[in-house]
Amino acid sequence: MSDILNIKNNDINSISAMDVISNMQKTDGTLKTSTTVEVNGHRYEFSVRRDETNGKLYGTTNALDDKGFFAALKRFFCGVNAEERAQRMNVANAITQKIASIISDNKYAQLTNNLLQFRAIVNRNLTANNKNIEIADYGLSPNRNLVKNNNLLDKIRNEYADKGVTISFNQIDSYNSASKIKPATLCIHPKPDAAGMEGNYEDTMNAIMNSSIIEDYDKYQGIPKEKTEDWVKFLQRPENMKKINIPAKLNEYLHQPADSVVEKQSGWKAEFKADPDKALKNFIIKNLSYDFKDITPEELSVLVKDVKRYLDIMNIPDRTERDRKLEEFFDVNNGWRNKKEQEKYEQEVKTLKEEYPDSTEEEIISFALSSNHVGTTRRFLMLNNVFVYATFRQTSKLGLEFFQEQNKPVMFQFADYYGNSLEGRFGDIKNEIKDRKDENGNITINQGKLGSAITHSEMRHAARMQKRLDAQFDLNLVYGGNKIVK
Repeated sequence: MSDILNIKNNDINSISAMDVISNMQKTDGTLKTSTTVEVNGHRYEFSVRRDETNGKLYGTTNALDDKGFFAALKRFFCGVNAEERAQRMNVANAITQKIASIISDNKYAQLTNNLLQFRAIVNRNLTANNKNIEIADYGLSPNRNLVKNNNLLDKIRNEYADKGVTISFNQIDSYNSASKIKPATLCIHPKPDAAGMEGNYEDTMNAIMNSSIIEDYDKYQGIPKEKTEDWVKFLQRPENMKKINIPAKLNEYLHQPADSVVEKQSGWKAEFKADPDKALKNFIIKNLSYDFKDITPEELSVLVKDVKRYLDIMNIPDRTERDRKLEEFFDVNNGWRNKKEQEKYEQEVKTLKEEYPDSTEEEIISFALSSNHVGTTRRFLMLNNVFVYATFRQTSKLGLEFFQEQNKPVMFQFADYYGNSLEGRFGDIKNEIKDRKDENGNITINQGKLGSAITHSEMRHAARMQKRLDAQFDLNLVYGGNKIVK
């Protein structure tokens, strides 16, 4: 911790929450009674006090005398004129306002809570035989990015560097990407390059099962290869493959024998048994990402039909026949473009004909299709998204089980999208789907609300795990802004 906060480029507005944390905060999260701030060669003492009546923090800044032999000579012979005193006072007031606004901001509390949790987790897991601490990173992306972008991990690493401790902060997304499990490799088109993607969904599932996916291990994700192999082996378990292979799972739900008995009276299997059409529609709404929050009732109706058609084809036993049917289904000229997309395509064909009059019709069409293929249509993107989003919802929940099994602590950002603490508000997330069902059990789409964030599913799953496993599950909730939780 530095004793002096040097302001970058003498710009007081450049003072950040991390500057305050790094230069003014004790390891228990409280602020030092005072610290020195240097601006344009002049030093100021910033002091903080807490009003016990309302709990708010207040700061004051005093201009310090410049130190050193030449500064003393200047004061002795020249003194400090009124203009300079006024300027120094203005700077002192500006420092006060800036730092006071930072320490009262939600992000400062959130960063502080993260740092306190980092220290607690490391201290709890650090032993003579364990100096490699891995922490699983969960939460909504704005909150995870707040931690990442403010270099909190670098700060905690520096604090423990002299003890020979290495600290990694990993997301299950990185484990997936290291294993080449990502949106671009989960394309439902049998020829993914025809849809502008890298890999086919079914091929990726098969590659997980036979471990060939490890051959394309991506070392740039920061996950060691042996840990990536552990993750793939975990996914290979039959009970886990049934969860992540969404087409296979939905077909199982849709084709339950009439005389079959569902053990659980709640959950998707029971819903599909009771009313498959309604269950499938609800499943689609839940697993359509926020990118399509403006979906219209007409689009939703088409999407439900597309999902059904895709699942019917995927239920064909022969792979060659399946792929042939899928190629026919995904022919971009079979109505996949909406009106706007069709107009764009036709205009591009017209422009290409004018620019390349010697080209054949076939060449023109081929060139136009390269930027107007089925993977550029909103209809296909929505269909593909349902399966991708549902897959990652499952891998994220399984990631919690994986980290627990590996004895890795989980650091969960318990905050909403805007960084506000979810303390006392978890019920809204726990019941969000149930609360949005109408009297007939249909999930409604209104006010831009669509589906359920994957992070919300993770939160619900973590709560169930904590209840089931108790002390065996090292779950650490990091509260959002509003207050510092020690």
